[in-house]
This record gives sequence, C-alpha cells and structure tokens, in this order.
Amino acid sequence: MLFRRSLALVAMLLFSTAAWAQPAAAPPPAQPLPPEMAPPPEAAAFGVNSVNLSPLGVLFGSYSLNFEHLVDGYHGLLVEGQFSQSSDENSSSTGIGGGLGYRYHWSGTQDSGFVGAMVAYQAGTAVATVNSQTFDISVGAASFTANIGRRWAWTSGFNVTLRFGVGRAIYDITSTSTDPDVQQAIDQVDSLMNALPVAFDGELSIGWIF
Repeated sequence: MLFRRSLALVAMLLFSTAAWAQPAAAPPPAQPLPPEMAPPPEAAAFGVNSVNLSPLGVLFGSYSLNFEHLVDGYHGLLVEGQFSQSSDENSSSTGIGGGLGYRYHWSGTQDSGFVGAMVAYQAGTAVATVNSQTFDISVGAASFTANIGRRWAWTSGFNVTLRFGVGRAIYDITSTSTDPDVQQAIDQVDSLMNALPVAFDGELSIGWIF
C-alpha cells in the first residue's frame, strides 16, 4: 500500500513538472488596422515631415518658417515662427512671433486639402519720430484662429501650401512717450483694436517634404 501511494505521489509530481515545463502559447498574430483607420496607399509616396518658407514675405523683410509632422496621413502637428523688420525716414519696426497648430488632411496624405487651428502670439516694437519727438510703441497680440487650406505635393518632395484663417485676438498697445497727445492716440488705437478683436491668419509658402 505504501508503495502504491508513493508511486501515485511521484506520478503527480512528474505530471505537474511537465505541465509547468510546457512553453507558453504563442500570441495571436497582429491584426491589420480597419480600412477606415489605415492611411491610404498614396500616403506612402511622401515623407511625414515638411519645412515651408514664405517667399513673398522675404521680399518685404518678413520671414515665416514652419515645420509640420504628419501622423497616420491625416493629423498634422505644426510649429511656426515669424520675424519681420522694416524702416523708413521717420520710423522703424521689428516683430517676432510664434504659434502652434493642428491640421486635418482629409485625403489622408500630404497632397490634400486641410482644416485646422492655430494658437499664436506676436510682439513688436516700433520707433517713430513726430514733430522732432522720438518715442517707442510696443504691440502684443495673442490669437486663436481656425483655418482652411490646400497643399499641392509632388513625389520629389516639393510642395506649395496655401491657407487662410480668421479668429479672435487680444491686443496690448503701449508707448514710452509722456506726451499726453501721443498717449491719448495710443489709448484710442488700443481700445479700437480690442473692440474689434479680429485676427487673420494666412500662408502662401513653398517647401520640402522628407
């Protein structure tokens, strides 16, 4: 009897050890994305990054450069920077700005129309001389705009992008002048701009997709 119990115990141990030693079942193969979620085949013809520059702005001393990263062919994440400088006999001005944006490319590829939104901030300073008096003017503008546009892209990587947007802005206009007339004029401009707080957004650029 003792021998039989010992034999049964050994058999149970061997069975348990064999069960633990079995390799784990292989995971099921990855399933492809549903057709409505997968990027279209045309998306493979282009890269996912683009850098664009406004050529017309350069002619007038205004430089605008943006970088976009496209996710799954549809979702574009945009970073944009701007710098401008101009002067004449009585005044000079310098401006700088930047923004973050999102674009939805409805064709699922770089060569597509899109809708999007931008959050941006621009700041500028100007030095003006009026009646032999020189003073500074500072302008700040925070804006949120919605836009619509189109990108024409070629498999070589070259692209042309056009966009137009409109939205709301908050303006802040100040001056270092102590002249009451200048301060009154600045206050009036500031009040007018914030009474009509419209912001416009635009782009006509050329660039490279990689």
